[in-house]
Amino acid sequence: MTVLEQSCIQQLNAIVGFPESAEGLFCPGGAYSNMLAMYTALRHAKRQLDERETPLTKPPRLVILTSSAAHYSVVSSATLMGIPDQDVIRLPSDLYGRLQPTALQEYLVRVVDGSVDENFTVIPFFLSCTAGTTVTGAFDRFEEIATVLESHKDVWFHIDGCWGGSVILSEKHRHLMNGCQHAHSLAWNPHKMMHLPLQCSVLLVRPPGCLNGVTGKPAAYLFHAKSSLGEDISLKTLQCGRKGDGLKLWLCWRVLGRQGFVALIDENFALAQYFHERLLSHPHVLVLEKQPQCLNICFWYIPPSLRGHVCTVEDLQKHKTAVSHCTTTIVQRLREEGTALSDVAPMGDFPYFLRVVLHHPQLGKQGLDRFLDHVERVARDL
Repeated sequence: MTVLEQSCIQQLNAIVGFPESAEGLFCPGGAYSNMLAMYTALRHAKRQLDERETPLTKPPRLVILTSSAAHYSVVSSATLMGIPDQDVIRLPSDLYGRLQPTALQEYLVRVVDGSVDENFTVIPFFLSCTAGTTVTGAFDRFEEIATVLESHKDVWFHIDGCWGGSVILSEKHRHLMNGCQHAHSLAWNPHKMMHLPLQCSVLLVRPPGCLNGVTGKPAAYLFHAKSSLGEDISLKTLQCGRKGDGLKLWLCWRVLGRQGFVALIDENFALAQYFHERLLSHPHVLVLEKQPQCLNICFWYIPPSLRGHVCTVEDLQKHKTAVSHCTTTIVQRLREEGTALSDVAPMGDFPYFLRVVLHHPQLGKQGLDRFLDHVERVARDL
């Protein structure tokens, strides 16, 4: 099982653009992958502090940087490590949920000149970016972020690619991941866009050896040194018992091959484009994005009572309460009658919108047309 896992990790590292010396392992879900990346970065930062030749003039304050649209696991992981919420710095994101590289640059400049906190030496040890945010499917601009970090080498650059990381397999859509090869680590969930059974999640780490010693001082009765049988992966994880999740990816890769996964991904993107264009042409629909980045389609259906009052996206904020009520009512009615399972989400100052994630490979255009018909039907009296 170890041989299969390492084979898969090597293949994924090569696809991302990490060197042959890069490492990684399968984890019990994306939240754990993100947590292990943060813990690895924290250990690295503390080791650097311990090895400083000259002491700091002020006490260190370790902080985490992320975007306002990042996954909640960033905060929960920080909590587990004893990092208070005020030390999780949520940098501004744009309208669609992408971290703004200029905001990152401005914050790091303030760190250098000491204006962030006069009483402490602020040390940003971990930057969590996102490839496919939960709400809108936004991809941060990794190339621009990597350029900013060239002057701040001590910041661990992590990408939460649990949702969108699989696009790197597709020639049509891999541009969304441009710059990911500069990251220190990448979390990737094949059980999402690649349609593998739950759970199948990996953490890839570019600098070699960083995962070693995660367990602290290992128990000699269980953990053993490297032998002719290969490296003991258990030394790289906080888990004791582990499932053979690597077998799922290895078997599916043997059956489908890379092009099989690419076909699934490209088909879903084509379906998302179809549905988005369908919504754009609908007289009673407003969409959040002119062009979706991923498979997340976010829109508002304008019911009869609001037509003539809400005609543009700008009008939505004037009728925020009414639009949110209509949106949540539509979703609730569809669920109660067992017609469709959709979801709602807020973002910024906008009212709640319908969020449809086109992930099912057998949904098809007719299924989406029926879904939209049902939305119109249950909203007739709103």
